[in-house]
Amino acid sequence: MRIGIVTEPSDPVVRGVLLQGISHTRDEALRARLFALTLDEHSGLRQNEVYRPFMAQAEEAEGRDALFAFIGASYDPLVARIGPYMSGYLPYVGAGFCSAERAAAVRELFTPRVAATQGGPRNLESTVESVELCAALRDHARESAATFFAR
Repeated sequence: MRIGIVTEPSDPVVRGVLLQGISHTRDEALRARLFALTLDEHSGLRQNEVYRPFMAQAEEAEGRDALFAFIGASYDPLVARIGPYMSGYLPYVGAGFCSAERAAAVRELFTPRVAATQGGPRNLESTVESVELCAALRDHARESAATFFAR
């Protein structure tokens, strides 16, 4: 499946803006099609453009959950598509989570897989630390924030 409106222009800025636009979909069916495009070598997406839909979806909780499930289910074909260098950045898809449970889920998904990637182990540790720090801050500030907003 090709997305000609995005992949036909040769200007990288135009391609990037168009890809960014379609990457922010909140529709489940369109999200699934978007993720499928990242695996399809004939989609017209360049190797360096595969991450753009991921980062757009990772910005919101709904997209983040769907993206995390997609990465877990499609890790091997995705790595084959983007290679060991870019695969090292995959742990960052979990950086927006904010709970100890999600930090553990990120670690569980990526630990057995990132050793074969460039920078993956370091990026995984950075992501898990970020998620754990977010959860600790949230837990620490919960009571004072509730008091403030109850006024």
